[in-house]
Amino acid sequence: MPTANRPASWDDNSMNALLRLALPVFVWLAVSMPALAADIIGTCIRVSDGDTIAVQVPGQPKPEKIRLLGIDCPEVAHSAKDPGQEPWGTRAADFAKTLMLNKQVRIETDVQTRDKYGRMLGYVFVGKTFVNLELVKAGHAMLLTYAPNVKYVDQIVVAQREARNAKRGIWSPQDKLTESPHTYRHNGHQKGNENIDDGAAKDEARKPARHPDAPRTQYRQTTSAANGAPGTTAAAPPAAGTSPTVMFHTKTHKFHEPGCQFGTGVNLKEMSRANALSSGGIPCKACHPN
Repeated sequence: MPTANRPASWDDNSMNALLRLALPVFVWLAVSMPALAADIIGTCIRVSDGDTIAVQVPGQPKPEKIRLLGIDCPEVAHSAKDPGQEPWGTRAADFAKTLMLNKQVRIETDVQTRDKYGRMLGYVFVGKTFVNLELVKAGHAMLLTYAPNVKYVDQIVVAQREARNAKRGIWSPQDKLTESPHTYRHNGHQKGNENIDDGAAKDEARKPARHPDAPRTQYRQTTSAANGAPGTTAAAPPAAGTSPTVMFHTKTHKFHEPGCQFGTGVNLKEMSRANALSSGGIPCKACHPN
């Protein structure tokens, strides 16, 4: 006999057929919906260089490789062909070790959680110490912002300006870094002779675009702001009437966020987003310069 809640025509075969139809929909929703990521807590077991660490997370068989967001430390030496940016690379790594190695760390993510190499992207906290920020304050790292991960860019800009004015670490006139880590990597791991203050001042003056509505199919958000972490207020959008700075490629007519991995080469011109659009510019689909 049919149950009180089931139509007379409804049988187990019908139920099974419905479940088979619904299952792919549930799977698709689970994959395509953004995950709400809580902070990751573990022990820092290795410091590869100033901005790259390995964290052992309880319950995970392998350590999680973390790239610190918003900053760029001088490269350490790896071989004769890759001499690094020494002694600044080792100094940054040693300073990072004093802050993190063998200590419990909390990793806070931003809009994107991983880079193209599979590394987790994050802001690292040891207790109330914001490690990314401390590296910049001490003169062991430079500002390097990859949109849309700009949550702490304003704090990092202030820290870098303070370190430059105090001539700490890589900013010391007697022992200044000879090129930015970004330039070193993109120059075939060859040392240069640039004035890093000029580039740093430009980076500090830029108005990075904020991305509250950036597509999040492959991204996840963090709940850390709700957890009361120190200084975890989300960055505000640009003031009304202003246009964020973008990098316009004069050949492809695509424009990018400053620091976008696809916005490289000699044909880039810095301009406002409004001017890029009026010049027929097409926004990069990777960094979403909105």
